[in-house]
Amino acid sequence: MKAVLSKAPGLPDTLVVEDVPSPTPKAGEVVVSVKAVGVNFPDFLIIQDMYQFKPQRPFSPGGEISGVVKAVGEGVTQFKAGDKVFGSTGAGGMAEEILVPANRMNPLPDFMPFDEAAAFLMTYGTSHYALKDRAHIKPGETLLVLGAAGGVGLAAVELGVAMGATVIAAASSQEKVDFCLSKGAHKGLVYPENPLSKEQQKAFSDQIKELGGGGVDVIYDGVGGDYAEPAVRALNWEILAIIAGSVGLGVIVVKSGLAEHISQAILSLSGGDAALVAVVICVGTTVLTNLVTNAAAAAILTPVALEIAAATGLNPVLLLAMIGTCISFTFLNPYSHQTNLMVLKPGGYRTAVFVRYGVPPASIPIGGTIIDKDNADLVKEWAGTYR
Repeated sequence: MKAVLSKAPGLPDTLVVEDVPSPTPKAGEVVVSVKAVGVNFPDFLIIQDMYQFKPQRPFSPGGEISGVVKAVGEGVTQFKAGDKVFGSTGAGGMAEEILVPANRMNPLPDFMPFDEAAAFLMTYGTSHYALKDRAHIKPGETLLVLGAAGGVGLAAVELGVAMGATVIAAASSQEKVDFCLSKGAHKGLVYPENPLSKEQQKAFSDQIKELGGGGVDVIYDGVGGDYAEPAVRALNWEILAIIAGSVGLGVIVVKSGLAEHISQAILSLSGGDAALVAVVICVGTTVLTNLVTNAAAAAILTPVALEIAAATGLNPVLLLAMIGTCISFTFLNPYSHQTNLMVLKPGGYRTAVFVRYGVPPASIPIGGTIIDKDNADLVKEWAGTYR
């Protein structure tokens, strides 16, 4: 069979088409004859070794496919040869055939074409999770989608309309905006290219407010950068911004003044003692990372740590190291990380078990700072003194 192969890191022009052996399924696996493969931005990064997922070379890119089951391995009962399927594969999709675990495939409904199925999971799955599970968007609310003509952006437009929201599609050209309007967006907005001057940011924010009848309720931001702040300034009271990149969240924390407010609260609570500053950061990070994702906790608290360092003369390396350590303490309850949920029911665990075994290791850096006077002095010495 033929396959598109990545043999060395590089751009798409480094890919080659070669003959490779057809796969044979083992227990729990299926071989799928690929009919269509989705192409997403992560594929572009993976072939350059710029993504966290790095398949062993040579490999075929393509993380989501649709096709027809050719053969099944031992123990596979949910599929048989000839069944139409689609699913997420991580890589390997740009080939005539692909070997995948059977549990990575889903039955393909008769009404869904192969090409639509191959471009469905990553974009629509991401946007559906963001709007339904994170934003809890409601009928009648106003949704602003930045980067609306892209994969996840267009999915957010269509899903927002289906969920009963009034959707404002923002993109970098009128052609892209018109395309979003043809897909159901109620209103459109062309934004200028990065970087934006202060005047352009204010004008952009004013345009959003005008189109939203005074503001918007939810922002789906897949762009970030200079667009994040003016979009946030156009939010209605008691709203929620969904930021598809944690860098955008960090920008908001800084430019909204939230980082300064939190840092001043920490300094006030610690009474100007370097060791107590460290304790408050450890405790605060541990609590926050059990309420939101690790990335979000880091995005929120990193600028806070830098604000504290700038205001007091403390060594920022120490503060950032503490945050980096404590965002890993997501084992205090079963709902703070997907891995916890995976073992909760099969293992017969209860919330009390996570607390009982999670508190001791999480207490080590905190308790060591509080109890050990010498350690507290060491923290002060390492952190530096106040100006």
